[in-house]
Amino acid sequence: LSMETENSLLDQTTDVIQEALLQFIKDHFKYGRSAKTAYQWSGIMGFTPDEQMLIGSLPENSAIHLMAGCSGHGMGLSFHAAKVLVRSLFGHPIPAHLALQRFSFEHLP
Repeated sequence: LSMETENSLLDQTTDVIQEALLQFIKDHFKYGRSAKTAYQWSGIMGFTPDEQMLIGSLPENSAIHLMAGCSGHGMGLSFHAAKVLVRSLFGHPIPAHLALQRFSFEHLP
């Protein structure tokens, strides 16, 4: 609905999306018109330069493992990505297009 406001690094809700979600509830659920909002959430759409997830251990500390960069598809991708990450702990390779090591982090502090 609003790529320019949703494609952001900010962790905050945006009015256009929240209003559309609330309208969807009102239009499609039996008691939607009387529903009250208890919580609202805003997820950062974590994109990588090649728009593929990052899975692997950190180069500077192999005891820290990472699974990120779901590009707004975290609910659908995270379960299988977590399986890949856990399997890697037991020696199974992470597919090259998802492996954290495909990027250089030398420029980071």
